[in-house]
Amino acid sequence: MTTIIVNHDVLPKPNTGLIKLDGECYRIVDENYEDELGSGALLVRCLSDKDKLDRKRTVYLLPEDLPEWIREGDLIHYIEGVWLVETNAHENLYGTFIALVPIEDPAFYELERKWQTTPGVSPNEENGNEIVKSLMIQDRRGNPNVVGYLLKNKQTGKVEALSYSEAWDKVYQEGTVNAYATISKLGAFQTKLLDSAEGLPPFDSKFWLTEALDANGLPRYDFSQSLQMDIKKMIKK
Repeated sequence: MTTIIVNHDVLPKPNTGLIKLDGECYRIVDENYEDELGSGALLVRCLSDKDKLDRKRTVYLLPEDLPEWIREGDLIHYIEGVWLVETNAHENLYGTFIALVPIEDPAFYELERKWQTTPGVSPNEENGNEIVKSLMIQDRRGNPNVVGYLLKNKQTGKVEALSYSEAWDKVYQEGTVNAYATISKLGAFQTKLLDSAEGLPPFDSKFWLTEALDANGLPRYDFSQSLQMDIKKMIKK
């Protein structure tokens, strides 16, 4: 676990901001933390000498994508793994982001090697399409769920509101300037991934997200039939 809640009596006096427990270093986030799981001091784990970073899989996020208390040097759970918040001021062509770097996980690489992955058309400025937004609706807890994408034809300027499967087909077959699509197979299992180009936040980041429906529950865009069906299914959950 990267975050834990402990009793106040284990905290150092005076409070130095850091504590070592079971051989791991933790930052003291909040001495008087409370949530539905309990109360106490909230700690977040720091990078240790045994942790090895996989910089090839670095992800970029906006500050709004993460809890406010997260700081540089913290380890957090993200995409089924443990990631280091390396910097909150990474600059590239697309803006200034938080850079998350995963801790190497041998089990992840072992599983990855078993999948057969076929990429579609690579992202390139010469490609005719561009994803401009991720369409989302909120679940009952207020969490955003991506249900589709706004895809723009660079030549005509036309913007289509497409479902995940429709957007995946376009990106895989025709390519875009800022996204790529892959298909992976493992035995009888098959997955289709749609992701942003290198240097951009993933499509579930607030960098991309926009509401699919207005305050009255009506479409904000001209949805494809496939997207309409996907939204209806999600709303019923």
